[in-house]
Amino acid sequence: MPQLDTSTWFITIISSMITLFILFQLKISLQSF
Repeated sequence: MPQLDTSTWFITIISSMITLFILFQLKISLQSF
């Protein structure tokens, strides 16, 4: 079970980081224009 929990945490962290990265890229793109 610990492995499952760790995997879930890993996926959650990766997903949130990807979302933040996309938002950051969009913000830069909007500022460029």
